[in-house]
Amino acid sequence: MPMIFEAKYLIVALYFMRILASCKNPIRTPIFDKDGESYRIIVPFQEGIEISRYEIMEGRRNCDVNNFNPIYSSNEIYLKGNMMIIELDEECEDESKIYSICITTKDDKTFFTESFFYHRKKGYFLERFAEDSRFYKVYAPHIGGTLFVGGAAALVYCFLR
Repeated sequence: MPMIFEAKYLIVALYFMRILASCKNPIRTPIFDKDGESYRIIVPFQEGIEISRYEIMEGRRNCDVNNFNPIYSSNEIYLKGNMMIIELDEECEDESKIYSICITTKDDKTFFTESFFYHRKKGYFLERFAEDSRFYKVYAPHIGGTLFVGGAAALVYCFLR
């Protein structure tokens, strides 16, 4: 039997195929930072991405990202390594709204960060799904796919051993 069909190589290949399939967005989860009274968002991204502009998008809670409207746009980008730093002001502190950052690259590809909102009681920005009961509904296909691939790899390993 060829070496590629050995169980351990097949399991590793299936695992990496699953990881590669889920790595579509080069923009990572934003990190929120508070410095005194001002807020900033640190947006990590993959190396090699050249950002040309960003927009802060606003939408109502429980609406799709496609229904967001831009409230701020800028071509001035502050980069530190592979992180973009965005200063926020009071216009993003409406608790009834959710926000996302639309990032456009130099080759005109558009990516969105995960949505976030301002929590007035905590006085801080939070990721939308951190306190959202729909978290498991949104990520269920990813979790199910990972479990399925893992189970299939285990079965293949048992039969080819």
